[in-house]
Amino acid sequence: MSSVYSRWRERRKVKKEIDSGTLSQSDFDIELLSQIQPRGGVNFKNDFYVRKGTGYETCITIYETPTDVEDFWLGQIMTMDNTIITMDMRTKQKKKSRTI
Repeated sequence: MSSVYSRWRERRKVKKEIDSGTLSQSDFDIELLSQIQPRGGVNFKNDFYVRKGTGYETCITIYETPTDVEDFWLGQIMTMDNTIITMDMRTKQKKKSRTI
């Protein structure tokens, strides 16, 4: 959680940018941004994950799966503690699958 002083400094910095003409207040909802922006900054130095002030983010892509899989084969990944999991599935394009 950020301190009151750091939030004040950040708002002061944004206000200076708005006053200097770099930003236009009408272009941004400052209150909304203060509620949804990552706390503690964002670090992209590692190629495998993004580090934010409140945690880490990464994407795992599974390109191929076995033809026959057991029930709940993704169970260990999907039920990890302190994680938010989203799964999107799609099939191969017809043209690509016919050439294989």
